[in-house]
Amino acid sequence: THIEWLIESGELDNYCMYLPADAELDRITRAFEDLGDDKRMKPVYDVLGGEFSYSKIRLARAHLRRQATIQSAKASESSRDLPARRS
Repeated sequence: THIEWLIESGELDNYCMYLPADAELDRITRAFEDLGDDKRMKPVYDVLGGEFSYSKIRLARAHLRRQATIQSAKASESSRDLPARRS
């Protein structure tokens, strides 16, 4: 969806209103983490017993990917700030 792309790309800063409720987001997040795959939604849907719509799963996945991108950028910044090692 467009909102999914906007969240993942960082084009949409204030997107909390589109995310599932906190408890739902936590359960969906845990399912993605347990499965170790953020590409496919069907396994998450199945693990959660069809309790959440694909729309909610899709938006939660976009949020997870956005958070991963932010963490990766922070790690890159902090590694650039470290002094060079001497041999």
